[in-house]
Amino acid sequence: TSLSYVHDTENRIIFPTSGTRESVTLSTAIPGGDLRYNILTYQQYAFLPLPFGLVYALNGEAAYGAAYGKTSPYPPFKNFFAGGPDTVRGWEIGTLGPLDSNNGLPIGGRMLFYAQNEFVLPSFGKQNENDQNYSASSRFAFFVDLGNVFAGPGDFKFKQLRASWGLAATFLTPLGAMKFSYAFPMNPKAGDRPERFQFTLGAYY
Repeated sequence: TSLSYVHDTENRIIFPTSGTRESVTLSTAIPGGDLRYNILTYQQYAFLPLPFGLVYALNGEAAYGAAYGKTSPYPPFKNFFAGGPDTVRGWEIGTLGPLDSNNGLPIGGRMLFYAQNEFVLPSFGKQNENDQNYSASSRFAFFVDLGNVFAGPGDFKFKQLRASWGLAATFLTPLGAMKFSYAFPMNPKAGDRPERFQFTLGAYY
C-alpha cells in the first residue's frame, strides 16, 4: 500500500525552466502478511532560471526502508540500488553501494541518496518560459552528480558518496526522451564499475 503527496509548480511539463515538483511517498506492507516493512521516499525536481538563458536543474531523491515488528526482517528485494543515468552517472547501473562478500556483486541497501545537478544551456527553441507552445526539441547541460546506497542510516558517510561531472544531452522523440551522457567519475573506489558513456529512454526532465 502506498500513500503519496505531490506539489508541482513547474511552468511546463516538457523541459521546465522554473518551478519545483516535490513528492513524498510512504509505502508499507499491510499488517498480517508475511512481510512487514515501511519505505519513505522524498523526491524533488527543481528548476531555477539563471542569467543569459541558463537554467539550474536539480533531480534529487532520499529514501529509507525499514522492517517493523520484532520477527519480520526487511526483504532484500526491496533494497535500493544506485549508479547509472537516473541516479549517479559515470557508474554502471545499480552497481554502487554494498557488495556481496562472496562474489562482489551489488546487493543494494536500505538507504538511498542522490542529487543530479545540471546547468542547462540556452535552448534553441522559444525562450519565453511562459510560452505553452514551447518548440525546443533538445536540451544540453553540464552536470555534477552525487550519491550512493548504504546498508542503513548508521552506514552513511559523506566520504562514501560518489561524484561525477560531465555533459548531457536530451532529444525528444515520438518514443520519449532520448538521454545521452558522458561522465568523468571523480572519486572511484576499489570494486567500483565506472562507465563513462550512458544512454536511456525515459521522461522529459
